Amino acid sequence: MLFFWEEECTRWMLLDQEEAEVLKAIGEANGENRDLDLALQAVEMKKKLLPSRRAEHTANVGEGVGHSLPSYS
Repeated sequence: MLFFWEEECTRWMLLDQEEAEVLKAIGEANGENRDLDLALQAVEMKKKLLPSRRAEHTANVGEGVGHSLPSYS
């Protein structure tokens, strides 16, 4: 449980940093950049995404990460 919590805190920290960068860029562009607005919406959606609905690219589990998952014959 502690490992999950640490990973979740790291994930949120990175998302907060990404959001701050996008907001800074929006401020520099005077709020008139559609791509930046979409990037901000993407960050907000990533924050709301449930753990069961995420594709964890950083996790050490999954097909093709140095091992194969067990399967029924």
